Amino acid sequence: MLIRTTPGRTSATWLATLGVCAGVLVFASASPAQSAGTRQWTSRPPVNHARAGLSVEQAGNAIVAVGGFDNNDLNGFTEARHADGPGVWHDLATMPTARANFASAIVGGFLYAAGGYDAVDLTNVVERYNSRLNQWTTSRPLPQPRGGDAGASLDGVFYVAGGYITPSMGDDQLSASVLAYEPQRDIWRYVAPMHTARERHRLVAAGGFLYENISEARDRRFNPMEGQLVSVGGRKMHIDCTGTGSPTVILDSGLGDSYLSWSKVQPEIAKFTRVCSYDRAGVGYSDSINKANGSQDQTSIRTVGTGALPHAARE
Repeated sequence: MLIRTTPGRTSATWLATLGVCAGVLVFASASPAQSAGTRQWTSRPPVNHARAGLSVEQAGNAIVAVGGFDNNDLNGFTEARHADGPGVWHDLATMPTARANFASAIVGGFLYAAGGYDAVDLTNVVERYNSRLNQWTTSRPLPQPRGGDAGASLDGVFYVAGGYITPSMGDDQLSASVLAYEPQRDIWRYVAPMHTARERHRLVAAGGFLYENISEARDRRFNPMEGQLVSVGGRKMHIDCTGTGSPTVILDSGLGDSYLSWSKVQPEIAKFTRVCSYDRAGVGYSDSINKANGSQDQTSIRTVGTGALPHAARE
């Protein structure tokens, strides 16, 4: 059973809530939640295909549900219904790539689906749905496979944030990086990263800004900081050192990622020597700065490398 909440004045809140509910409550019937203030839950028709890990978007006066997985397998089911009234869901053209936990958004009247988990692993496939033609086509792929990512549209640009990424070598890494796709130029570019690496979150555009539905404070409460904060150049930097031995290995995160991107690598190196990962300025638990990322990041790397963190990086 799908349930919706009366949004009052805040449509962005309703859309974010709808996306979560459609993924969680679609497997079984549920009694409408009790009203809270002026908002209340009311029953709406269930989707045609019971599933989780799907994406839900509003296109005009329609709600579109796409992708996900059921008890048997991943799927690319696409269905829609009118946002208002008790209307039923109607099946549309199936998304070519069956996937779950992917980024999506309505950009320029088209529904985009980017990344996610396919039948094998993370995927970089991006597909676009044309509602007038009831047709899916392939769009420019992500720079690298990414799953558990979140998407939103702002000023005609498709933003994809966070999730797990597959680097050129090594295991999948949790990422804080954010990508922007410009349909008119058909290019992907990296923009400022989130402060915290995360996956399976929600990204909402409202009032000219992008919002994550999981606050950094909440994220830190459930993911306590490992390591310590040390003073470097008048600001606090976060560094986490484990293992013993020499030389000390410094792990530098790229693409705007936090120290968590090394969570699978660091324990292996720590088996035979001292190893430290850290958050660059403005990322994760490290203080932000006003300078451009590029030059400041290089300064941070040199600072760590030349021993400005002597007590943190040494045994």
